[in-house]
Amino acid sequence: MGTISAVGAGRHWDAVVVPQPLGLAVLEALDQATDHQPGPVVWDPLGRNPRLYFLIPTGSVMCEGFPGATVLSVAAFVGLPGPTTIEPPGPHWVAPPDPDDPDRLVDAELLHGLLAAVVAEPAA
Repeated sequence: MGTISAVGAGRHWDAVVVPQPLGLAVLEALDQATDHQPGPVVWDPLGRNPRLYFLIPTGSVMCEGFPGATVLSVAAFVGLPGPTTIEPPGPHWVAPPDPDDPDRLVDAELLHGLLAAVVAEPAA
């Protein structure tokens, strides 16, 4: 497992934390909608509650209110893997930051719409 750094949210980005099943479905839709350029996403498969972290612009609180989704901002810390940690075990980037555009984040409005669409889908 690679090094994990506790990084404060709310300064350069906020994080939308989503339970693994919902997060994987949203990530698949986001990946398709962005031509495989979703923005930075971390998958933490460990523990009792595996989850995904979507890094969005600060102040993008529109992603609150979905079952199981939480927005982390000021006074919250997120455990981020090193930039080359793209495989398990442990937290890893499923969509690493773009080295050519390190300020690029997940589009919060698109993420909000995809969360709503995935939550509204009938269970298979």
